Amino acid sequence: MRRLTLALASTLLVVSTGLFALIASEAGLQTLATLANRLSGERLQILAVEGRLLGPLKIGTLRWQDSTTRIEVSDLQLDWQASALWQKHVQIDALRIQHVRL
Repeated sequence: MRRLTLALASTLLVVSTGLFALIASEAGLQTLATLANRLSGERLQILAVEGRLLGPLKIGTLRWQDSTTRIEVSDLQLDWQASALWQKHVQIDALRIQHVRL
């Protein structure tokens, strides 16, 4: 029983560390953008990302395209408070978009 508890605690620690790395690092943000691109069947394209998902972050191009819709956002900059999600709020401190094409 002690081994099982230790194994579960170790697994939880590894998974938590990995998730934190995804949201708290630039490499994690780039990984999440690539994953989103693939999971959408390339309908969603997130290109030239910088920063962290926790903020601030920059996206050079954010594009959605399917058979009926095409939306493109250029030079998106976002600074927000992710911790506000714990209170069921979205707090955006700064949002800048250079260009939107519909």
